[in-house]
Amino acid sequence: MILTRTMVAIAATVIVGGSLAACAGSNGGTASGDSSSRVTAMVITDRTDPSGNSFAYPKNGSVAQAWADWVNAHGGINGRKVNLIICDAQVNANKTADCAREAVQDHVSAVVASYAANSAVIEPILAPAKIPYTSSYPVAPSDYNAPIDFPTTSTPFILSGMGYIAGKLCKHPTLMSLQQPSLEFNDKAITAGVKAGGGSLVRTIVVPQQVTDYAPIASQAIQGSDCLIVYGGITMASALYPALEHAGATQRIIGLNSQTIGHPVDESNPKLTQDGINAGIFPPYSSPVWNNYKAMTAKYGSKKYDYQDFGAQLTYGGLLVFQNLIASMPTSMPVTAANVLATLKSTTSLSTGGLFPPFNFTKPYGVSGFTRLFDQSVTFSLVKTASVGLEVALPGQPQFTPMGAIFAKGVG
Repeated sequence: MILTRTMVAIAATVIVGGSLAACAGSNGGTASGDSSSRVTAMVITDRTDPSGNSFAYPKNGSVAQAWADWVNAHGGINGRKVNLIICDAQVNANKTADCAREAVQDHVSAVVASYAANSAVIEPILAPAKIPYTSSYPVAPSDYNAPIDFPTTSTPFILSGMGYIAGKLCKHPTLMSLQQPSLEFNDKAITAGVKAGGGSLVRTIVVPQQVTDYAPIASQAIQGSDCLIVYGGITMASALYPALEHAGATQRIIGLNSQTIGHPVDESNPKLTQDGINAGIFPPYSSPVWNNYKAMTAKYGSKKYDYQDFGAQLTYGGLLVFQNLIASMPTSMPVTAANVLATLKSTTSLSTGGLFPPFNFTKPYGVSGFTRLFDQSVTFSLVKTASVGLEVALPGQPQFTPMGAIFAKGVG
């Protein structure tokens, strides 16, 4: 719903037969659970895409492996070594289901920090075994609503966040919104944010998926506007921004993290994105909360990857939530799925050291269709030096800005 690439990945997935997906443990092979001496969990993610459509996210698996190596090198979690099984769903529904069945067979304590385009098949397999499922980026309706699901993201609220900050700081914002199946929903959530911020839109421009000439769109967008709320994917931004620059745009860009603003968009369009505002769910990458992540990926990550990537960061965030949840459990308590699920259901304040606001997993969100979203806040980062991708926290805003009530007014 939020990231255009996700929508495309779901639509383009071909359902074909497949054998049991290969799931690599943190020791390089498959393994089953042992709750007495180690913590066994699984990450389900599309590391590869055999179809050749390039909908894979190999960085997510790389970050997960780096996290397991880092934690084990630092003594594990309360002395328990981590056995992290990373299962490649291969952008394939049957392979994704195979991963979930492998999680049940291996008696994992949880399926954590997962993103898979075909995640709809995961929860029905995990639910009978009562294995908790903490997706880092929810895709299927069950990801947002099932009792075993505890997503560690607030990505839907970025919609209202972009509108809110535009309404607060801009006098004449224009919304540029990519044509997609969720267009009406997205625009309602954004418009509700603009209104809550005290503003109103000059106009809304729907950007077609297959547009080849952005010049007329750019010319229309800058007329009478002081800010542009740009909602779409990185492909749209890479074609739109040169047209805006050619049209002489000086408007402040308010965008979606890593898609229409933020790294690597800032560096590619420094003149346009300078002083822009990045609406996301994490503090800026310049914040000290990322120090361990940077050290972890530098030591155990692959040099071919750029880990200043939103998907990779989401994976790390989900793993950090899981790590701190397990650390909160008594050392005498076996790390089984039943005990992890019970701990999640009773946790009222789980800290991640400032990466997220504290999680209260006992309080579901009161909007139909999104009840399992426990974090409803967004962050705002100011593009300080676009040419090198440097962003800082937006002055005058809290570290985390609640968006739950505003989002509910727009979509409820």
